[in-house]
Amino acid sequence: MKLKYLLSFVLGALLFAGCSDDNTIGTLGEISLSKTYLSIPEGGGNDTVTINAAADWAFQKSVVIGKDADKKDILAELPTWLTASTLSGEAGKTQVVFHADATNGGREQVLQIGVGDKTQFLIVRQGSLEAVTATCAEVLAGPDGKTYRTSGTVTDIANTTYGNFYINDGTGEVYVYGTLDADGKEKNFSSLGIEKGDIVTIEGPKTTYGSTVELVNVTVLKIQKSLVKVVSSTENVIPAAGGEYQVKVAYKGSGVYPEIAEEAQSWLHVAKTQFIAGVPSKIETNPADTAVVTFRASGNTGAARTADVTFTSSNSTNSSSVKVQVGQAGLSGTKAVPFTVDEAIAYIKTLGNNTSATEVYIKGYVSQFASNGQFGATYGNGSFWMSEDGQYNDDYDKDFEAFRVKWLGNQKWAAGNGQLAPGAEVVVCATVKMYNGVAETANGYVYSVNGVTTDANGIGTAATPFNALGAIAAAHAGTAANVYVAGKISKIANNGTFNANYGNASFYISSDGTYADDKAKDFEAFRVLYLGNRKWVEGDAQIAEGDNVTIYGPLTVYNGTAETPGNKAYIVNLNGRTE
Repeated sequence: MKLKYLLSFVLGALLFAGCSDDNTIGTLGEISLSKTYLSIPEGGGNDTVTINAAADWAFQKSVVIGKDADKKDILAELPTWLTASTLSGEAGKTQVVFHADATNGGREQVLQIGVGDKTQFLIVRQGSLEAVTATCAEVLAGPDGKTYRTSGTVTDIANTTYGNFYINDGTGEVYVYGTLDADGKEKNFSSLGIEKGDIVTIEGPKTTYGSTVELVNVTVLKIQKSLVKVVSSTENVIPAAGGEYQVKVAYKGSGVYPEIAEEAQSWLHVAKTQFIAGVPSKIETNPADTAVVTFRASGNTGAARTADVTFTSSNSTNSSSVKVQVGQAGLSGTKAVPFTVDEAIAYIKTLGNNTSATEVYIKGYVSQFASNGQFGATYGNGSFWMSEDGQYNDDYDKDFEAFRVKWLGNQKWAAGNGQLAPGAEVVVCATVKMYNGVAETANGYVYSVNGVTTDANGIGTAATPFNALGAIAAAHAGTAANVYVAGKISKIANNGTFNANYGNASFYISSDGTYADDKAKDFEAFRVLYLGNRKWVEGDAQIAEGDNVTIYGPLTVYNGTAETPGNKAYIVNLNGRTE
């Protein structure tokens, strides 16, 4: 459906609804408007409507103005380009003045006014909605709300249901968020047959979400099929030590030519190419030829890296290109040397619109959970933010989102598994990407929590504290987080009871209260402070073997013994007492 017919369609639908018994109709006894269509000049200005209501009324939050951290729609009464003198009123007549600043183009919004359980509609348009033909660069620089017609090569397809993809015409790259099918319907992108490398002409309104420019719910006017298509490529990335990567492409032009991005030419080159001619048949008289291109990468002593390789095929009338990303593992971002959060964000920025070709490891601290982000058995995953120090900065240059990641062992979280908490040190293993300005996981799992890769002996959070074995494993793993350790006091160290001189105590913890005299089984709470993180004083309860105790603080290993550093940890629970 062409956009210039949208208004008549909406008004027609409203008039039709007025002949039914539905609550959402064009003219209501409870509320009437002096006019249902407002027009504001492109140069900016005002228009006014009088609302006559039989009861209290208010504009409803029906306008999508963005998405929150969990990618859910943020709703408001008005679009960001429009203001109103009031958004609600009492019974009787109320005059509402709408204002919009000057714009270069046209924009329109359907508003909803509620009174009781009834809804009235008001359409506000500024300027003309005729599409303006533009380059991608002109779209990027143009105003929100304006409708553009542009052409470009499909460089990547992000969603095959809604039709989210990128196009590039050589002047810039634009993100398409939603594509209508031939009948003007949503969620039917596959019916169009669009593939990477195709050249498309599209038309739709522009909006900006965060730092991403989008054309929304576009209509596809023309599809020029690509002369080249990727048939297959090596599934695994090239190891850090170096190796080969193979890509098979089909092409209908006069040959196919791979071009490695300039910044990757120092470590990646074409080793060999095998050409296979297509065999004509009655069904396909002009079959595609095939090329199998083998790339070779040198050894990598740095971070994981990627290279964009563009395959181009041309004939006498046109040329087509398709891009493949070749990945190579590196030392940073590996299990042995995970990325820090800052390093991960910097790496993801180099990917552009691509998802990393290989999994990377990222180490940081849980700063907060996303909305409804706690791990649960329904979906078996969780979503949380990570930072360098466990503080949430509300800054996409400092905050990384572990989005819908699975649990330890790359398994779905199930009832009985441990539960994360802010402050926990985590390592996430995942493919990663940039989504609307947010560096996040594409597909991954929690590799470790507070140094351990299983929650069988706890994970060191308040809800799931370590037992002695878990604390020993975490200490030897070198976790830097403050953790909870719970168990029974199995032995008081020499002169280890609390005393007023130092205010601390030293004792061993085990799961069942048995002292094993084995550094692999006995954890030492060394010079821990009392309840409330304070020194013990005369009159406070004394500890004894067999007491149930939970301590909180950092871990270390001294002469092979896993323990707490002196005066850095304290008791948070002693036989049920917390203060």
